[in-house]
Amino acid sequence: MKSTRLCLACGNALVPLLHVPRQRYCSSKACQRARRRDWQKNRLRTDSDYRDNQARAQAQWRAGHSSYWREYRAAHPAYRQRNRSMQRTQCTAEFRADCKHGCDRVFAAAGVGLLHTV
Repeated sequence: MKSTRLCLACGNALVPLLHVPRQRYCSSKACQRARRRDWQKNRLRTDSDYRDNQARAQAQWRAGHSSYWREYRAAHPAYRQRNRSMQRTQCTAEFRADCKHGCDRVFAAAGVGLLHTV
């Protein structure tokens, strides 16, 4: 008789396939996505060559799509506004000396009063 086990992602019972005796995830798309995500997290944590290759691939993508974030912010004003309000919260008076964000210029350009005191 085939043994059943619980899927690590959704918790539903599954019967492992005969040719995959160590199967731990069911075949649903969401669970397979979780399986791949878990594999990648583990690989990034344990394999320095894989981690370096991923960093190079991401840097290459960013170089080829240098205007991505500029275009995204232009197309999503709510994102831009949320980012600015969160930045204001982050750049409080206690961080004035350490602020590397150029808050004075950003807030002045946006017409927002400065939160920093000198």
